[in-house]
Amino acid sequence: MPDYVGPLTELDRRIRETVGDEAADAIMDGLVDVKNSWKRDRVAHWVKEAMARMDETLDDEAKEKIMVACGHNCAAHHGAPIGVRSMRGSTSSSTPWPRSLPRGCRWSVTEGP
Repeated sequence: MPDYVGPLTELDRRIRETVGDEAADAIMDGLVDVKNSWKRDRVAHWVKEAMARMDETLDDEAKEKIMVACGHNCAAHHGAPIGVRSMRGSTSSSTPWPRSLPRGCRWSVTEGP
């Protein structure tokens, strides 16, 4: 089973919990087909389209609730540091950054909290 099936299933679950089955069905259209695909570019394209459908369908509050829940699930699953937000903007060499990130995660530099 491809390693992205779990996160896609979690996204589907969080959307259904937040906005219901009808909206989730519209946003997650094609999920069954993409879950069976081993082609990462196909999956990436589907995720981009699903995010666009989510942007078109949901208000900002619902989107934030879904994405925060998915982020917490990812951090809990991969053991990523939850406290990184409080360290943003720190340039101290003593900042306890993790040595590596879970597969699929990337560092992002932002300004301010």
